[in-house]
Amino acid sequence: MLFEKVFKELLPHFRQKWLMRKSRPLPNSVQFALKNFENIWIADGSTLEALFRKLDSLSDVPIGQLSGKMRVIIDLVTHLSEEIYFWKNPKQADTHWEEDLLKKVKPKTLLLLDRGFYHFAFWSKLIEKKIGFITRIEVHLIK
Repeated sequence: MLFEKVFKELLPHFRQKWLMRKSRPLPNSVQFALKNFENIWIADGSTLEALFRKLDSLSDVPIGQLSGKMRVIIDLVTHLSEEIYFWKNPKQADTHWEEDLLKKVKPKTLLLLDRGFYHFAFWSKLIEKKIGFITRIEVHLIK
């Protein structure tokens, strides 16, 4: 995809600019986590049609076919994307993304996951690679 190519070409420039700017102090919780982890990354995805519906500029456009899925790994400290993935199938579950995450995420990373990654075999692989993680509890377990 054109967007993906342009984005990946610009990402090193964004990182350089971020390193040069003066930023607000990190929250205490993030400072504490960085004592034990080299990175704090967020992994999340969105169906593109649902994402487009949230944009005011596209609110008048008729609802069409689902446009696929976009999944992103974002650095919590810099607020910059580490990686971006696109899939044509808008109904593809997050579990199909697990292998890509395992290839990208390095040991000593704290990974914040959506509940779509509520999968014990995946968690076991993260633990084996020395990757910490936080995820939301399944709703049916709260009852």
